Amino acid sequence: MFELDRTGLNQALGRTLNETDWKVLNILLEDPALTNRGIAEKASLSVDGIGSSLRRMYGYFEVKETKYKKMALLHSAMKISAG
Repeated sequence: MFELDRTGLNQALGRTLNETDWKVLNILLEDPALTNRGIAEKASLSVDGIGSSLRRMYGYFEVKETKYKKMALLHSAMKISAG
């Protein structure tokens, strides 16, 4: 299974991903089709917290408006991690 490179992501973004953002990315890696509620349940966090995390990361990864923002976010993270 593919693993995200946290150090590589932090370097590419020029910032350190917090624990919530890191957890959300890894949950999306397991199941990119999850809803915010589904992510919240797996992460033991609130749906509002997941929404905040995703919005923050859309900015970090420069994800444009698209119907598939979570997929675009995951794709960007995987591309950076793969080198």
